[in-house]
Amino acid sequence: QRMLVNKEEFLKKVTSIVNSRNDGYMDAVLTACEELNIDPTQGAKYLTAPIKEKIRAEGSEMNMLPTGGQLDL
Repeated sequence: QRMLVNKEEFLKKVTSIVNSRNDGYMDAVLTACEELNIDPTQGAKYLTAPIKEKIRAEGSEMNMLPTGGQLDL
């Protein structure tokens, strides 16, 4: 069953996961979605510009993005 979660709760959960587990933001977002039982596409709507930028940086570091490419979030 899906939970009703607001943006503030979601972002707080993501930040908590990043800080407590030393996970990257990509993993933290997916973990938060799983723990809060929400669809990742819904979670993506809650992401702030700074978190999206951190996810882009992680993707670039792991060569998940083509050079000069962008990740549409």
